Amino acid sequence: MNKQRTALQEQSSGFGARPALVVVDVTHGFTDPSCPLGANADSVVQANCEIISAFQSRRWPVIVTTVVYRSADEARVFRNRLPALNLLTPESHWVQFDARLPLDGTELVIEKSHASAFHGTDLGEHISGDPIEADVPCPELDVEVDPARRPDLDVPTAQA
Repeated sequence: MNKQRTALQEQSSGFGARPALVVVDVTHGFTDPSCPLGANADSVVQANCEIISAFQSRRWPVIVTTVVYRSADEARVFRNRLPALNLLTPESHWVQFDARLPLDGTELVIEKSHASAFHGTDLGEHISGDPIEADVPCPELDVEVDPARRPDLDVPTAQA
């Protein structure tokens, strides 16, 4: 059993020829401690800045998500449990991407009403419809790229 596990761990599919980065909810509502939903996320924002810049320099797709509630019916049960989510309306500053992110306008923006970037969105269609071989999610709380596995990426390692 241990040999099987080692063999599986040594095999890697890598990034493929055309990866895409999915940056989930790095918005003022979650990165600003003055928002009831937010926290001091400076290290998270910095990690996202570094990996976004690395993808942009290679002209690889960057996809960003934001939670926006356009009607009272969207995610109603979840919002009833966490009323601060009601702050995330289209006109709210809290749904805007953190201004520190190096976004250049070429990103695909996905609005969502659930925690998942896929549930209830067309993200899957965009990824499967483009010549993208792997998506590289950029977690909110733990961002780590191992340059030893893919030194040609020259992506800085960042941990939040």
